[in-house]
Amino acid sequence: MKRTLTFLLLASLFTAATGALAQGITDPIGDLLPTYIGPQNGDVDVASAFAGYDPASDTFSFSGTFADALGTTAGAFYLRGLDRGVGTEGFVSGSPSVGQRMKFDAAVFLWPDGMARVITFVGSVGTGVELGAGTATIAGGCAPQGASR
Repeated sequence: MKRTLTFLLLASLFTAATGALAQGITDPIGDLLPTYIGPQNGDVDVASAFAGYDPASDTFSFSGTFADALGTTAGAFYLRGLDRGVGTEGFVSGSPSVGQRMKFDAAVFLWPDGMARVITFVGSVGTGVELGAGTATIAGGCAPQGASR
């Protein structure tokens, strides 16, 4: 059964993203990257994802539908790339090249316990900010226990 995961983050951390647009993607189930060496469980297999900004609440919303219920993979976390207008294709030099059309200049790491980390990039240099518990809200699935950062 597919489960949906929704995260809300305070938009004040993304002051450079004033022109943010809502965008979504779909992804075939069962096509995990060949370079991924972790468990091949459905809760790390994205079927669809959406990101949007609500100026009324000054909040970004990230949602995703996964191939299976969340909580299958111990230690799982979720990563979302953001293109604030100067994003580059960051993963095209590896083998296999997997980053075509995946432009980003910031990344949001989300853990099922509500913790989050935001990393913004200027060129290849990243600067991270840890966000406290409760920054991310998860709805529609069970969280993996013992997720590590």
